[in-house]
Amino acid sequence: MTQDCDLEHDFNNRTEVSPDKHDKFLRTVLICPAYVAADLRKGDHLEDLKLKMEKFNSDRWSTLKKQNNTRYHYLEQDQELQVPELVIDFKHYYAIPRDTLFHVYNEHYLTTINHLFREYLSQRFSNYLSRIGLPEIKGSSDKCF
Repeated sequence: MTQDCDLEHDFNNRTEVSPDKHDKFLRTVLICPAYVAADLRKGDHLEDLKLKMEKFNSDRWSTLKKQNNTRYHYLEQDQELQVPELVIDFKHYYAIPRDTLFHVYNEHYLTTINHLFREYLSQRFSNYLSRIGLPEIKGSSDKCF
């Protein structure tokens, strides 16, 4: 989820022979795991952690696939690359030390998202994180919409 431009500036600054400044260096990279959609729909995507998540009925699943659930982002499958349908849950994100991530994943990845759709994903993620949590007002018959 770290912006492409920040990753590029980090890379360019680190590859300079003797950089004057190190202000473009990233210490961490923000990532969100993408879960296999079929497992997420059944609520089994975190069973390795011994967590049982809620299931999605047809209506809720349809809403999620249409990108109308602000918590999730649906990614279609790519049969050619053998990538299944995936779902990103915006409540699950990690800041991983840049050096650790680059050591483990040294330019090995299966696929990427087109620039336009990366921007859309980034906007959805930031909108979800920046939502304002309002307290529930007890004893009030007024409903907030």
